[in-house]
Amino acid sequence: MTEQERRQLVSSDTESEKERENEIHTKSGRPQSGIWKHFDRGESKGDGHWEGTCQYCKKFYSRAKLSSLRAHLANNCKDVPEEWRRHFNYILVNNLNDLPTDEPLNESNIFTLTQKWKKEVKVTADQSELATIDASVIDETITLAFIMCGIPFRVINNPFFVNALKTLNPNYNIPSCKVLSEHLLDNEVAKVNKNIDEIIRSTSNITIGLDGWTTPDGKSIWCFVLLTSTRQEYLYKLGDFSNQSHTAEFLANQIEIVIDRINSKKILAIVSDNGANVASARHLICSKYKNILNVRCVAHCYNLISKDIIQHTFAERMIQRANRVVQFFKKSHKAAAILKEKIRQHGISDGGLKTYVETRWTTVHECVSSIVRLKSCLEEIRDNHSEVVTTPAILTILHSRGFFHDTQHLSKVLFPIKNAILAVEVTNSTLADAYIYLIKIASSIQNLPTDEYK
Repeated sequence: MTEQERRQLVSSDTESEKERENEIHTKSGRPQSGIWKHFDRGESKGDGHWEGTCQYCKKFYSRAKLSSLRAHLANNCKDVPEEWRRHFNYILVNNLNDLPTDEPLNESNIFTLTQKWKKEVKVTADQSELATIDASVIDETITLAFIMCGIPFRVINNPFFVNALKTLNPNYNIPSCKVLSEHLLDNEVAKVNKNIDEIIRSTSNITIGLDGWTTPDGKSIWCFVLLTSTRQEYLYKLGDFSNQSHTAEFLANQIEIVIDRINSKKILAIVSDNGANVASARHLICSKYKNILNVRCVAHCYNLISKDIIQHTFAERMIQRANRVVQFFKKSHKAAAILKEKIRQHGISDGGLKTYVETRWTTVHECVSSIVRLKSCLEEIRDNHSEVVTTPAILTILHSRGFFHDTQHLSKVLFPIKNAILAVEVTNSTLADAYIYLIKIASSIQNLPTDEYK
C-alpha cells in the first residue's frame, strides 16, 4: 500500500468513525444523536447509516450522514425554526456532540449543556495533543485558502500538492476532496453564519437589499443582503425560486421571512430595483411595517437613464458604429496586431478597444471613449494600412465625416452616467451624492444633438 493510499484510508476511517460515534444502538451503547429528533429515519443502509428526511423542508437523504444532517439544519434548511438553526450552528462551530435535547441552546443553558457535549480529544501513540490541535488549525487554514482563492477542491488530492503539505508538516493527515468539500466547508459556512448572527444581535438600523438574476443554466436566483449603519454588507440568504411565480405577494412573503428572523424593529429600510413586482412587494412590506422605509435603488435608476440615452437616435447610431469597429479589431488578428503596435508607438495607456456589454452598465462609455482615445491609431490604419481592413463597412465608418467628432460628443454625454454608477458602488456614497449626480446627468442629456454628420 502506497503512502497516499494509506493517508486516504486513514482519512476515510476517521470520517466513518465521526459518523458512527453518535449513531443509535452502537456497540458502545451510546445514545441516539440529537439530530434524529429533526429527521424522519427511513430504511437502514448498513454500516450505521439510514435514509433520512428533514421534518421541516422534506429534503431527502438516501444515505444520511450525521455531519451532513447537522450542516443542513445549520446552513441550508429554509424552514427550520430559528432557535434550532442557531442550536446546530453552535454545535458545528464548536465541534460538539449533539446529544438528544428538547430545548435548543440559548443563553440560559448554553454553558451547562455544552460542558456535557464536548468531544474528547483523541491522542495516538505517535501524535501529541498539540499536534491534534494544530491539525484542526491547518484544516481550517487550508479550507479558507481553497475557498477564498477559488482553488478547485480536487487539487487537495494532487500528488504535488500532497507532497508540498507533507513537506511543511509530515504528521499532518491530509483530508480527502470529499471531506474538504463537505465536512470542512460546512464548518466554515457555519462559522460565517454565526458571525453574522452576532452582528445582527448587536446592530440596529439594518437595510435589506434584494435582487434576482438568471444563471446560465436557467435558474432564478435571488439574494438578500444586509447593510449595516457602518456600511458593512453581509450576504444573508440565497434562494432558488425557479419553481415559483415571482409575484409581489410571493416576494413580500420571502422578505417577511428574513424580517422575522432578524426582528422587524432592527430593520430601517428595504432597497431593490423598481421592477413592477419588486416595487409592489416593497410597498406591501412597508404598509405592514410602518418603521421600514421603502427605498428604490438609485444605481438601477441610473441604468434606466443610460438605456434611454442609448436608445436616442444619435446615440444608438454611434454606439452601433463604435461596436462594429471594436468587433472587427477583436476578430481580425492582423488588424489587431497593427493596432497594438500603433498604441505602443503613440504611448497610449488604458489598453485597446473596449467591448460594449449590455449587462455591464459602464461599458457603453468605455466602448465609445476607447474609440476617441485611439483616434490617431485608427486614422493611421485607415490611411496607411487599409489593406488589413478587409470589411468595407468598417472603412466606410472610419472615413465617415464627423465619426470621431460625434463619438467624442457622445462620450462626454455618457461620462457623468459612468461616474454616477461608480460613485454609488463605493461604500461611502450618500443620497446627497446620488442627487448631485442626477443633476449632472440631466445637464449632459441637454447636450444630445438632434442630428449628426453623415
